[in-house]
Amino acid sequence: MFAPSRFARVGDPRFAPTILTSQERQVTDSLTLVRHAHAIKIGGELRWSRFNISQEAAPRGQFTFNGQYSGNSLADMLLGMPSRANISTVIGLYNRQHVPALFVQDDWKVTQRLTLNLGVRYDDFSPTVEAHNRQSNFDYATGTLITAGSNGASDGLVTGDKANFAPRLGFAWSPEASANTVIRGAYGIFFSGQEIRTAAPLQLAYNLPFFYEPLFINGATPAFTVSQGFPALDPSQAVDPGVTSVDSRLRTPYYQSWNLAVQHSLPGSISLEVAYAASKGTHLQGVTDPNQVQVPAPGDVQPRRPLPQFGGFTAITNIANSTYHSLQVKAEKHASHGLYFLSSFTYSKAINDLPEICCAAPFAQDSYNLAAERGRADFDQKLRWVLSFDYEIPFGGSHSHVDNRALDVVLGGWHVGGIYTLASGFPFSAYQNDDPSNTGTQGIPRPNQLRNGNLPRGQRTPARWFDINAFSVLPDDAFAFGNAGRNTLVGPGQNIFDGSLRKEFAVTETQRLEFRAEFFNALNHPNFSQPDNFIDDDTAGVIQSIAIPMRQIQFGLKYRF
Repeated sequence: MFAPSRFARVGDPRFAPTILTSQERQVTDSLTLVRHAHAIKIGGELRWSRFNISQEAAPRGQFTFNGQYSGNSLADMLLGMPSRANISTVIGLYNRQHVPALFVQDDWKVTQRLTLNLGVRYDDFSPTVEAHNRQSNFDYATGTLITAGSNGASDGLVTGDKANFAPRLGFAWSPEASANTVIRGAYGIFFSGQEIRTAAPLQLAYNLPFFYEPLFINGATPAFTVSQGFPALDPSQAVDPGVTSVDSRLRTPYYQSWNLAVQHSLPGSISLEVAYAASKGTHLQGVTDPNQVQVPAPGDVQPRRPLPQFGGFTAITNIANSTYHSLQVKAEKHASHGLYFLSSFTYSKAINDLPEICCAAPFAQDSYNLAAERGRADFDQKLRWVLSFDYEIPFGGSHSHVDNRALDVVLGGWHVGGIYTLASGFPFSAYQNDDPSNTGTQGIPRPNQLRNGNLPRGQRTPARWFDINAFSVLPDDAFAFGNAGRNTLVGPGQNIFDGSLRKEFAVTETQRLEFRAEFFNALNHPNFSQPDNFIDDDTAGVIQSIAIPMRQIQFGLKYRF
């Protein structure tokens, strides 16, 4: 694949092909004892997880061009002079994990108006093992890679956390005998073990001697060109290999979750609920690079690394945290007089101190300053309102006012429904293409921020979504990190209405024909994707695509017999 900076890539995409299969086997059992005001449930489960995958970033090789030789990345590509190139060996891995769990729950009806839910759960998450021991972990004490199942090393290469006791507490209380008002609340802890389904390179199999992905970096004079091609891949002769590691002493990630809600019954079969819901994530998985150069400075990166015999690290550690707080309002009308609706509104904020592990940009720009990464989570959506409804048109069918049976069949019994979503945009960060720190960062560098880059609502357009002049690009010889925070900008919101029109025709007593017409994005409202957030691009601040298609209509028939 050829990847000229600021232009579309040419050739096969990264991580192609990807071949994977997964399997879950689970045995559960429980016993319920009812004793007077107590309903006690005791049980357990045993879960076996399997995950098989073959996925490499660049099995056919990737050449990256940044214009450092001709001043233009496309010209460098035509000259065959990359700034860097990489290629990876092919590997298949077969992860295995088992998780036994026990729980006890007591639903205690203290009075006619008060019920308590008391319980505790225990989970034992085994370390992930590879079926053929094709994984290795890095020992930071000796500075070497340890292979699973050899020289006294365990198959999982880590020690799991056993203190996974999760209490659960809940209550429901009605202050009135009529039970028109109910107050509910709950608190619980929820554990989640080592993830076996993460993709490359977030697996211990992606280490020597099982996996090798050399990186070739050209200097002022290109020592590596496209015409030369890649040398033979020999892991035993690896130069500056990358490393993936997992904490040898795992801490189990967990969430504390709590909520308090008031629900009231209104006339017309309508219920209204107002709730506060929150959570706190602790020991969440994040990735850092402890082999990143510690001090920005001039000179070659590799000899300045803490471990110059290795390249960049993908160190999976349980150091991340998150918080979530929300106000939630829900109104629901149960079906009566042909009408049903559910309306939900959420005002919330989610914050974390490391990017999510997965698909966006999981690395901090400076692995030694994680405090600079604290900000709005990628999935944070401040405001969200969703209305769903179904309405039987009051004409014909069960509301027949027509004596003509044929006319009643045609005009009566139609239902109109839909889902309407209004939501604010997701946050994103301002980035720049080149690394001004010269530390070999695996994160995406951020520029300096001079002021708030969000434009007033009335000034935002697809051609200028945010103020690019609120940021300043650091030059290559700055030898510093930008001070812009993570996710300080806000993207486009959502305005989506999906509607439907349906009618069921009775063919015989046991046969039905249903007709449906469905309208996706029925209002034909443009819902934009995030803008180009690299401020040194020619298209910085410009939205170049839509997040969902414009109006689409489909028709369907369903015959039941």
